[in-house]
Amino acid sequence: MADLNIVAVVLAAGNSSRMGQSKMALKWGESTVLETTLTNVMRANVESVLLVTGGYRELVEKLPLVQTTPRVFNPDFAEGEMLSSMKIALQTIKKNELPDGVLVLPGDMPLVTPDLLNQCIDEWAQTAEHIVAPTVDGKRGHPVIFPIEVFEQFETLPAEKSPRDLLKKQRSLLKLFPIEDQTIRIDVDTPAEYEKYRPR
Repeated sequence: MADLNIVAVVLAAGNSSRMGQSKMALKWGESTVLETTLTNVMRANVESVLLVTGGYRELVEKLPLVQTTPRVFNPDFAEGEMLSSMKIALQTIKKNELPDGVLVLPGDMPLVTPDLLNQCIDEWAQTAEHIVAPTVDGKRGHPVIFPIEVFEQFETLPAEKSPRDLLKKQRSLLKLFPIEDQTIRIDVDTPAEYEKYRPR
Protein backbone atom coordinates (compact mmCIF):
# COMPACT_ATOMS: atom_id res chain seq x y z
CA MET A 1 0.00 0.00 0.00
CA ALA A 2 2.93 2.31 0.69
CA ASP A 3 3.81 2.37 -3.01
CA LEU A 4 0.29 3.30 -4.15
CA ASN A 5 -1.37 6.65 -3.72
CA ILE A 6 -5.07 7.34 -3.81
CA VAL A 7 -7.05 10.53 -4.26
CA ALA A 8 -10.42 10.45 -2.52
CA VAL A 9 -13.23 12.20 -4.37
CA VAL A 10 -16.17 13.12 -2.13
CA LEU A 11 -19.33 13.92 -4.09
CA ALA A 12 -21.52 16.68 -2.65
CA ALA A 13 -22.98 18.30 -5.76
CA GLY A 14 -26.57 17.06 -5.67
CA ASN A 15 -29.59 19.27 -5.08
CA SER A 16 -30.97 17.12 -2.21
CA SER A 17 -34.36 16.91 -3.92
CA ARG A 18 -35.60 14.08 -1.69
CA MET A 19 -34.52 15.86 1.49
CA GLY A 20 -36.03 19.23 0.55
CA GLN A 21 -33.00 21.06 1.96
CA SER A 22 -29.23 20.64 1.88
CA LYS A 23 -28.61 17.21 3.38
CA MET A 24 -24.87 17.91 3.41
CA ALA A 25 -25.29 20.79 5.88
CA LEU A 26 -27.62 18.93 8.28
CA LYS A 27 -26.37 18.54 11.84
CA TRP A 28 -24.63 15.25 12.59
CA GLY A 29 -23.65 15.06 16.22
CA GLU A 30 -21.44 18.08 16.82
CA SER A 31 -20.68 18.38 13.11
CA THR A 32 -22.61 18.07 9.84
CA VAL A 33 -23.30 15.19 7.47
CA LEU A 34 -20.69 16.31 4.93
CA GLU A 35 -18.03 17.35 7.42
CA THR A 36 -18.31 13.99 9.19
CA THR A 37 -17.87 12.18 5.88
CA LEU A 38 -14.88 14.38 5.03
CA THR A 39 -13.30 13.78 8.43
CA ASN A 40 -13.63 10.01 8.01
CA VAL A 41 -12.06 10.14 4.55
CA MET A 42 -9.20 12.36 5.73
CA ARG A 43 -8.41 9.84 8.48
CA ALA A 44 -8.15 7.00 5.97
CA ASN A 45 -5.04 6.02 4.01
CA VAL A 46 -5.51 8.44 1.14
CA GLU A 47 -2.96 10.83 -0.32
CA SER A 48 -5.40 13.70 -0.73
CA VAL A 49 -9.09 14.60 -0.79
CA LEU A 50 -11.05 16.46 -3.45
CA LEU A 51 -14.59 17.65 -2.73
CA VAL A 52 -17.03 18.31 -5.56
CA THR A 53 -19.75 20.84 -4.70
CA GLY A 54 -22.83 21.90 -6.67
CA GLY A 55 -26.31 22.34 -5.22
CA TYR A 56 -26.65 24.66 -2.21
CA ARG A 57 -23.12 25.83 -3.00
CA GLU A 58 -23.20 28.95 -0.84
CA LEU A 59 -24.39 27.04 2.22
CA VAL A 60 -22.14 24.01 1.72
CA GLU A 61 -18.99 26.00 1.01
CA LYS A 62 -19.45 28.01 4.22
CA LEU A 63 -19.03 24.89 6.36
CA PRO A 64 -15.75 25.26 8.31
CA LEU A 65 -14.12 22.01 7.17
CA VAL A 66 -15.23 22.55 3.58
CA GLN A 67 -13.47 25.93 3.55
CA THR A 68 -10.14 24.20 4.20
CA THR A 69 -10.71 21.23 1.88
CA PRO A 70 -9.52 21.25 -1.74
CA ARG A 71 -12.69 21.48 -3.79
CA VAL A 72 -14.12 22.13 -7.22
CA PHE A 73 -17.57 23.40 -8.16
CA ASN A 74 -19.63 21.43 -10.68
CA PRO A 75 -21.66 23.99 -12.69
CA ASP A 76 -23.56 21.15 -14.39
CA PHE A 77 -24.76 19.57 -11.14
CA ALA A 78 -28.41 19.83 -12.14
CA GLU A 79 -27.84 17.67 -15.22
CA GLY A 80 -26.22 14.28 -14.89
CA GLU A 81 -24.98 15.27 -11.45
CA MET A 82 -22.85 12.22 -10.67
CA LEU A 83 -21.22 11.80 -14.09
CA SER A 84 -20.61 15.52 -14.49
CA SER A 85 -19.05 15.52 -11.01
CA MET A 86 -16.74 12.65 -11.99
CA LYS A 87 -15.66 14.57 -15.08
CA ILE A 88 -15.01 17.77 -13.12
CA ALA A 89 -13.03 15.79 -10.53
CA LEU A 90 -10.97 14.15 -13.27
CA GLN A 91 -10.15 17.50 -14.87
CA THR A 92 -8.90 18.74 -11.51
CA ILE A 93 -6.92 15.60 -10.70
CA LYS A 94 -5.16 15.75 -14.09
CA LYS A 95 -3.72 19.17 -13.24
CA ASN A 96 -1.31 17.43 -10.86
CA GLU A 97 0.70 14.22 -10.90
CA LEU A 98 -1.75 11.40 -11.47
CA PRO A 99 -2.49 9.10 -8.54
CA ASP A 100 -2.59 5.33 -8.81
CA GLY A 101 -6.24 5.18 -7.88
CA VAL A 102 -9.33 7.23 -7.12
CA LEU A 103 -11.68 6.43 -4.23
CA VAL A 104 -15.20 7.76 -4.74
CA LEU A 105 -17.59 8.28 -1.83
CA PRO A 106 -20.86 10.24 -1.70
CA GLY A 107 -20.78 13.05 0.84
CA ASP A 108 -24.00 11.85 2.49
CA MET A 109 -22.44 8.67 3.92
CA PRO A 110 -21.16 9.78 7.35
CA LEU A 111 -21.47 6.26 8.79
CA VAL A 112 -18.63 4.90 6.63
CA THR A 113 -15.70 4.88 9.06
CA PRO A 114 -11.98 5.33 8.37
CA ASP A 115 -11.44 1.66 9.27
CA LEU A 116 -14.00 0.59 6.71
CA LEU A 117 -12.45 2.85 4.07
CA ASN A 118 -9.03 1.37 4.84
CA GLN A 119 -10.43 -2.13 4.51
CA CYS A 120 -11.55 -1.24 0.99
CA ILE A 121 -8.22 0.43 0.20
CA ASP A 122 -6.29 -2.64 1.38
CA GLU A 123 -8.49 -4.84 -0.79
CA TRP A 124 -7.84 -2.62 -3.80
CA ALA A 125 -4.09 -2.54 -3.17
CA GLN A 126 -3.95 -6.30 -3.63
CA THR A 127 -5.32 -6.02 -7.16
CA ALA A 128 -4.86 -2.39 -8.16
CA GLU A 129 -5.65 -2.94 -11.83
CA HIS A 130 -9.24 -3.69 -10.86
CA ILE A 131 -12.22 -1.58 -9.80
CA VAL A 132 -12.97 -2.58 -6.23
CA ALA A 133 -16.19 -2.17 -4.24
CA PRO A 134 -17.64 -3.82 -1.13
CA THR A 135 -20.91 -5.73 -1.05
CA VAL A 136 -23.27 -6.60 1.77
CA ASP A 137 -26.08 -9.14 1.36
CA GLY A 138 -25.10 -9.36 -2.31
CA LYS A 139 -25.62 -5.63 -2.98
CA ARG A 140 -22.83 -3.27 -3.99
CA GLY A 141 -22.03 -0.33 -1.74
CA HIS A 142 -19.47 2.45 -1.30
CA PRO A 143 -16.71 3.41 -1.65
CA VAL A 144 -15.75 2.40 -5.17
CA ILE A 145 -12.02 2.54 -5.96
CA PHE A 146 -10.87 2.92 -9.57
CA PRO A 147 -7.43 2.54 -11.11
CA ILE A 148 -6.63 5.95 -12.59
CA GLU A 149 -6.55 4.45 -16.10
CA VAL A 150 -10.17 3.40 -15.70
CA PHE A 151 -11.25 6.59 -13.93
CA GLU A 152 -9.96 8.56 -16.91
CA GLN A 153 -12.56 6.82 -19.07
CA PHE A 154 -15.31 8.90 -17.46
CA GLU A 155 -14.07 11.64 -19.76
CA THR A 156 -15.35 9.71 -22.79
CA LEU A 157 -18.87 8.95 -21.51
CA PRO A 158 -21.68 10.97 -23.16
CA ALA A 159 -23.57 13.34 -20.86
CA GLU A 160 -26.70 11.19 -20.86
CA LYS A 161 -24.81 8.23 -19.38
CA SER A 162 -24.05 7.52 -15.72
CA PRO A 163 -21.06 6.11 -13.82
CA ARG A 164 -22.89 2.80 -13.73
CA ASP A 165 -22.46 2.57 -17.50
CA LEU A 166 -18.69 2.56 -17.09
CA LEU A 167 -18.95 -0.17 -14.47
CA LYS A 168 -21.02 -2.23 -16.91
CA LYS A 169 -18.54 -1.59 -19.71
CA GLN A 170 -15.64 -2.64 -17.49
CA ARG A 171 -17.45 -5.51 -15.78
CA SER A 172 -14.44 -7.79 -16.27
CA LEU A 173 -12.36 -5.41 -14.12
CA LEU A 174 -14.93 -5.10 -11.34
CA LYS A 175 -13.91 -6.96 -8.21
CA LEU A 176 -16.53 -7.14 -5.48
CA PHE A 177 -15.73 -8.34 -1.97
CA PRO A 178 -18.29 -9.18 0.72
CA ILE A 179 -18.31 -7.58 4.15
CA GLU A 180 -20.88 -7.58 6.92
CA ASP A 181 -21.08 -3.83 7.48
CA GLN A 182 -24.43 -2.39 6.37
CA THR A 183 -23.13 1.18 6.47
CA ILE A 184 -21.63 0.79 2.98
CA ARG A 185 -25.20 1.16 1.69
CA ILE A 186 -26.57 3.72 4.16
CA ASP A 187 -26.84 7.27 2.89
CA VAL A 188 -28.91 10.18 4.15
CA ASP A 189 -31.27 10.92 1.26
CA THR A 190 -34.60 11.51 2.97
CA PRO A 191 -35.92 13.04 6.23
CA ALA A 192 -36.84 9.53 7.40
CA GLU A 193 -33.29 8.24 6.82
CA TYR A 194 -31.86 11.26 8.59
CA GLU A 195 -34.06 10.72 11.64
CA LYS A 196 -33.28 6.99 11.67
CA TYR A 197 -29.50 7.22 11.52
CA ARG A 198 -28.47 10.59 12.96
CA PRO A 199 -26.52 10.53 16.24
CA ARG A 200 -28.62 11.24 19.34
